[in-house]
Amino acid sequence: MPPIDLFTRAPVHSNNVCNTTACIAASEYILSRVNLTIDPCSDFYQYTCGSWINSPAVKEEYNQGIVTREVTTFTVQNKRRQAQILEGTYEDFKQQIKPNATGFHLEDQAELDKSNFEFYKSYYNVCKDTNLYHVNRFTPIFEDIMTIQKDIVPLNATAGQYGRAMAFFIQQSLSILPFEMDITPSFLDRDKYEVLIGGSSAFENYTYDREVIVSRLNQVIGQPEADSINAQTTIEASQRSGLELWSNNTILAAVDNHERIVSFIRDIYNSSASDFKFEIEDLISGPAISFDAVQQALSKVDISVLLTTLSEGLDSSAVASLHFRTAPFFLGDINDMLSTESEKSIQDFFIVQYIVDKYEYLAPSLFPELLNNTILQQQNFTVSNTTVALMKLQCSEDTNAHFVYGLSRYYGLEGFGGENDRQKTLKFIETIRESLLARISNNTWLDDQTKQAAINKMKLTKTDSAYSIHDPDWRDPASIKQYYGNQTIDTRSYYHAKKSALLETSKRKWKNISAEPTSTIWDMLEYPGMVNAAYLPSSNSIGVLLGILRKPMYDTDFPEYLNFGNLGSIIGHEFVHGLDNLGSRFNGTGHLENWWTPQAAKEYEERQQCFIEEYSKISITDEEGNEVFIDGNLTLGENIADAGGLNAAVDAYKLYVRNERQGQPEPSLPGLEHLTPEQMLYISFSLFHCESVPPSQARVYETDVHAPFFARTNPVVQNNADFATTFNCPADSPMNKKEKCYLW
Repeated sequence: MPPIDLFTRAPVHSNNVCNTTACIAASEYILSRVNLTIDPCSDFYQYTCGSWINSPAVKEEYNQGIVTREVTTFTVQNKRRQAQILEGTYEDFKQQIKPNATGFHLEDQAELDKSNFEFYKSYYNVCKDTNLYHVNRFTPIFEDIMTIQKDIVPLNATAGQYGRAMAFFIQQSLSILPFEMDITPSFLDRDKYEVLIGGSSAFENYTYDREVIVSRLNQVIGQPEADSINAQTTIEASQRSGLELWSNNTILAAVDNHERIVSFIRDIYNSSASDFKFEIEDLISGPAISFDAVQQALSKVDISVLLTTLSEGLDSSAVASLHFRTAPFFLGDINDMLSTESEKSIQDFFIVQYIVDKYEYLAPSLFPELLNNTILQQQNFTVSNTTVALMKLQCSEDTNAHFVYGLSRYYGLEGFGGENDRQKTLKFIETIRESLLARISNNTWLDDQTKQAAINKMKLTKTDSAYSIHDPDWRDPASIKQYYGNQTIDTRSYYHAKKSALLETSKRKWKNISAEPTSTIWDMLEYPGMVNAAYLPSSNSIGVLLGILRKPMYDTDFPEYLNFGNLGSIIGHEFVHGLDNLGSRFNGTGHLENWWTPQAAKEYEERQQCFIEEYSKISITDEEGNEVFIDGNLTLGENIADAGGLNAAVDAYKLYVRNERQGQPEPSLPGLEHLTPEQMLYISFSLFHCESVPPSQARVYETDVHAPFFARTNPVVQNNADFATTFNCPADSPMNKKEKCYLW
């Protein structure tokens, strides 16, 4: 094909230009990322992300083998803002609240709100207190090592003691255990939770580093060197706790036992890892296992004691009615290991693993000065500015992880707004729903019965945005206070504070195991600024998190074509997940139900095959020059949602212009006057996808349910009916292929 003259296809410059602060900033952002010399009809991804991909910073990370994503930049920025909030005072936070933040009890519950803030901050302060680490060193763990030896895993441990021991170590989130345990709402019986028992996920990327483990044990419970300024403190603490400090030979023998048992557990995991992915498909199709079958296979551990210890409100008589997901042969192998290994070996394994995992709470890797252990070094003890900055960020992340609901309130009020702003996003979500409902109504391949069922499901889809409004209600300090209950912060050391926080977090997770399950978008929230939105098939609900409700993805001061292109397509993506190859198996109330007629199901299968074949032909190149092909089956759900989400966003914007602007176009952005609002919508959609993947990371996409972002851009606009018209793409140009994959 001969070169296409872009300027002959370009629209006339608009005289209607938005010159507000928000529009100028948006224009500068976009112009720094796009490469408008590229033909959008040849490679739209390069057209929108070309300058970003070739920028020096991105190129440098590419050459270092680092994957760079624009969305990662937003995540980093959000986490820094989280840290700034915790580093300041409550009064500092109040000064930063958006003036339109209404409905958050900022006046009538001001004292309680401040008390909540200072509660979270007390944890943060303990975490970053370098003096506490310096004074305490490794002594805070001594009492717990003694407790493990004497009470938790004694040499003559019974099945009940092993049950309590496993509960203790699960509560403390040890990375390697004989087995891991979790809970999930049942897809087969919506009134119950199911208990998942599988191998330690740490083995997915694990190398046993004996040298590091021996070094950590020497630092923590080894006999101190004579020239150590902390020698006397360590000896006195060991005497108070009753812990006999370990000799070098004792450490080496314990590590021998630990290494051998880790090897056994890893072998068991590797032989059965495929049985413990616990993907939704597995939880839908596979049968649950009874309590009796689990207990019979794992007789060395009293499962009833384990679960009633984890879940304080669980009565032992109710344990027998719980459903489990596991494999009896896996439990049998673990049981054999616990039966054949010596009691001393098992005790050593747990103690060594506990020390290895807790080491970071005693001497963070970000605090290298702590390891300067000679008297001379300690007399001249200073902490570098780099260490202080890194510890603040690390401690902020940890504090936000344990108190994510409480701290999301402050993060949202400062960066997003109040109840009126939440209502605006909910209204925006409704415009996308209405667009999708119209598309389903006009669908030509669905029969009337299935079409009506799809419409009913979309109408029943529950929506959440920005803030949780129940259990707890982030708008209400009293509700948040009640959620965290009587939890306290043990300020003796970060080790103590972290231990108690892990325990309380575990209690909240397991407390309702015998109650009817509830699933909300907020269950997935890891930190306040998490950049994501999601669909939950078991509750037929979508949610938009605070971290994504920010510039450049969304802003009420933006022209709406930017909001519809970015956030609108993301919301559409989540709605369409309810109609993808997995979501379509659930009805409007989140129950498994086949609501498809045979004719519609057959048509769906044929149409989704188009997506499978299209994406399976797309590849990226690894460092050896080999093509790594996308798995069109594995990525099918995301690809269907991408296509349908953009379709819904484009149609929603058309409705907005017709109904809210009486057909009048929105103003252009300065410097981008030659682009129409509709073209800007597509650019906004693609900017979120800017990504640079070095060849060394190509293999990641063999097992990822998401295709690389370039493949979530070009194929999506290729399949979009309006794109070619919007950009005047010639027939059969790369972005205007003749055959288009279409479902929603």
